Amino acid sequence: MSAPVDAWRSRGRHHELLGEQIFVVEVPATGPVAAPPLLVLHGFPTSSFDFHGVVDALATDRRVVLFDMLGYGLSAKPDRPYRLVDQADLAQALCPNSASNGSGCSATTSATPSGANCSPANRKAPGRSR
Repeated sequence: MSAPVDAWRSRGRHHELLGEQIFVVEVPATGPVAAPPLLVLHGFPTSSFDFHGVVDALATDRRVVLFDMLGYGLSAKPDRPYRLVDQADLAQALCPNSASNGSGCSATTSATPSGANCSPANRKAPGRSR
């Protein structure tokens, strides 16, 4: 792997979510917390690495959580279809586990112009996607 990808890998760790190994990067706020935690969803067919150059800027006033969806990036790649609704289930399972204070993620953003990967998550938790 390249040095930037190796550096990204070292910022995260694997979590077992819904029986799968999912790569997660959690970045604490670098200043006073003034906003809810932000869950960042990567586009297709990419990974959380897309945000390696901006994640620290996103974390100035909030904790930021990024993960590689099942079948992408540094997460497990089981031999089965990867459905958006399953990815939404992983995102929902991740948020309570990622919060050190139990607050979960109350804001979500997507890198896909159509917001396709936010739609299933928003149906499961209305009002959380941006």
